[in-house]
Amino acid sequence: MSRAAAAPGAAWAGSTSFTRPLTDHLRFEFAHYRHSIAAGEDIRILDPPFLEFLEERG
Repeated sequence: MSRAAAAPGAAWAGSTSFTRPLTDHLRFEFAHYRHSIAAGEDIRILDPPFLEFLEERG
């Protein structure tokens, strides 16, 4: 996505859920998120083990 591609007021978002160990593809993807974030994309990363920890704590 580029800034020019986003219409005024439009929102771009993405999410990634992953498991460990990270694959080469996910390492590549994480390394390049900074470009998407700089272009205005809202990226969320879900870490399933951390979510399980939160659920256990109530």
